[in-house]
Amino acid sequence: MQAHVRNLRHPIRVTIDGETVELVTSGHLAAAVGRTPRTIRNWRAMNLLPKPPFVLHFKSPGACRWLYPADFVKAMAEITASGVIGNRMPKDRWDEFESMVDAAEEEFISPLLHGVTGPIKLRSAPRRSGGLATH
Repeated sequence: MQAHVRNLRHPIRVTIDGETVELVTSGHLAAAVGRTPRTIRNWRAMNLLPKPPFVLHFKSPGACRWLYPADFVKAMAEITASGVIGNRMPKDRWDEFESMVDAAEEEFISPLLHGVTGPIKLRSAPRRSGGLATH
């Protein structure tokens, strides 16, 4: 990932079934794959990327943060570094890209969801607990 991107938030640590997982925003994903957040939204709309599996501040539309596991973002960086896409993604490479993304999703996102459909809503925990809780 890039060392500094303006307005990029720090990773959020959350405990899921006793395992600590780092979650990052779509902006982290965009930085990791060398694209803009708008491109990431477009890829989601075209079903080339999965919808973010976690959401923070879901009751405040302006403060809502859609989150991906950091390991998934690292896998996406590796996929884009492999050369499957260049400055533009030709339509004939969509299937290849999508199958690689699906494999990353199965490895890094699906185990955290345990069959839950839709995003998992996170709520802020008391400051002393040092983390977030799933809702």
